[in-house]
Amino acid sequence: MSTTAINYLNIFFMIISAWFAIILPFETFLFVYAVLGPLHYLTEINWIQSKNYFLNQINNKGFNILILFIGCSLFFSTMLVFDFYLKIFSSFYEISYYRSIRYVFENINYLYMYIAFMAAIGWVFFDNIFYKWLWILISAFIGIVLIALGMNNFITWFSVFLPTIIHVWLFTGFFVIAGAIKSKSPSGWFSLVVFILISIGLFFIHHDINIYQISNYTRESFIKSNFNMVNMSIYDMFFRSYPSQNFSLNSQIGLKIQSLIAFAYTYHYLNWFSKTSIIKWHEVSRIKLLFTVIFWLICLVLYYYDYILGLAVLYFLSVLHVIMEFPLNALVLKQLLVKK
Repeated sequence: MSTTAINYLNIFFMIISAWFAIILPFETFLFVYAVLGPLHYLTEINWIQSKNYFLNQINNKGFNILILFIGCSLFFSTMLVFDFYLKIFSSFYEISYYRSIRYVFENINYLYMYIAFMAAIGWVFFDNIFYKWLWILISAFIGIVLIALGMNNFITWFSVFLPTIIHVWLFTGFFVIAGAIKSKSPSGWFSLVVFILISIGLFFIHHDINIYQISNYTRESFIKSNFNMVNMSIYDMFFRSYPSQNFSLNSQIGLKIQSLIAFAYTYHYLNWFSKTSIIKWHEVSRIKLLFTVIFWLICLVLYYYDYILGLAVLYFLSVLHVIMEFPLNALVLKQLLVKK
């Protein structure tokens, strides 16, 4: 498939994603997160691994650092997952001594998500190993200071927005820009315009809250998934100053925010699967491909049986694939910001 054909296919995917996000904002999100999400995690992790995680200078020292980076990612992803699991068992989650332990781990996780992202930027942007480590150390120091000072906006941006809406919406937009620049294709720029117009236009759609009501199962699944924190954080950060915008999941502003989230996630997944012929993420060994398909089918069964159970099993891969993509995110930023 040609680049132009893929761009127009993606424009179609944007329109379809927006349509479903408007009429069924919560159901669309939960559906694509359960059905397309696991397949996206598995295939992207395989692809990123085949590209040496997009980290340059992978010599002996670089390889050791890479192993350390992956090890830390696994460890802290596990900590995030562990905390998520305990939220399901609320009686244990409220035990006083666990709350103290949780406070420590939460701050470590906030810091690690930030450091992992900044480390990826430093590793990609700088060629000299000294400057790479200097950047990482300075970034870590700044992060420790900001968390110690209780800078809530810093925590929100790096613990709530970075692994969610920034990952699926902002960086998807950056990839569209990078693709348009690289291909010098009018259709690429047209797809960017459509992406921006839809993202803005979703906040001008009026939802009939008397017709659309969230079912109890959908609301419960959404809240237990902890994604309501993303909606609330977006509202607190950007819309709280507007007195007419009273927030609830089923309010006008709540549905508009969720429509953007549903659109972003749906298109993010469809965009990934549309680029098979370009980045060739499907070119893996038969064993990996077979494992991917079998594991994906198991995930679908788990989600069908119990949405929260499926979410719990897949949460680790969800967090891990976000962290593993940081070097690629940094690479696209370098392509956009650094003139050659």
